[in-house]
Amino acid sequence: MSLDNYFKLQAHSCDEADLLGAVLPKLITASLSVKSQTLSAEQTISEIADFAAEQGWLMLRDGIELCLSAPERRDFIEGEWCRGDRSLKIKLIGHDQYLVTEFAPSEATQVTQAYSEQQIYLRNELKEQTDCNTACYRFWWQQEQSSEHRGRWVPLVQQFIGFDHTKEAR
Repeated sequence: MSLDNYFKLQAHSCDEADLLGAVLPKLITASLSVKSQTLSAEQTISEIADFAAEQGWLMLRDGIELCLSAPERRDFIEGEWCRGDRSLKIKLIGHDQYLVTEFAPSEATQVTQAYSEQQIYLRNELKEQTDCNTACYRFWWQQEQSSEHRGRWVPLVQQFIGFDHTKEAR
């Protein structure tokens, strides 16, 4: 499906929600660069520190905390940080091995990617750590360019873009 067709269908879903039974999310065309590498805990901590995040969260074996800096403890499991439109995601994949993925805007000549934004409500214990009510994510889609799936829009990645400091979710 072309994006033009999707935009028309999305507009109809807003005007006539009963037509599809749901309101389709608004898609924004853009391009994203995704780079992943496998690193040790020490290298991962260094990557997080070098990223200089504006917002972030970290899952440890005994809880989740909102944080800006690299972890001091070595028992972290997963985390995400953002700075503007750039994001860093880490995930434990084995003993002293972490998948470290960086998301950054990129220039593209063809429009083959798009995203929708979603607000996800924070759990009460996380709300108490800050005045935030929701975490903001971009859900990226990519149009397949080859094989029998050519032209189909498939999920690409989920990108953390920060916390919403408003009192109500959008």
